[in-house]
Amino acid sequence: MFIIGDDDLKNLIAMDMPGRYPVTSARGHKHIMVFYDYNLNYINAVPIKSRKSSELVQAFTVCYDELKKKGFKTRVLRLDNEISRVLITAIESEGLKYQIASPDDHSLNDAERGIQMISFTNNE
Repeated sequence: MFIIGDDDLKNLIAMDMPGRYPVTSARGHKHIMVFYDYNLNYINAVPIKSRKSSELVQAFTVCYDELKKKGFKTRVLRLDNEISRVLITAIESEGLKYQIASPDDHSLNDAERGIQMISFTNNE
């Protein structure tokens, strides 16, 4: 556990996955991983086929590499509590601090807002 200071909020991203979708895509995707960049107010959603660790790490890598290519480097990653040790290892290998939301406390994870925004936009 650590305390997040004002400087950390300048480089904060959050990551979350909504529940499984009722229809599988033509390419076999059943889930979406959502990245929310707090500083840029940027939402990125990556389709994934399963919740296996390898799929989660691949989605994390795709999203984080995109941010790095644009010159952004984060300090803190907020995550849902349903994650794997393999994903944590991938996050740590990037030199990131991470915060895990406690069960049933989704207010800590800003990616929840990204998910709500995507859902709201698709319903209009």
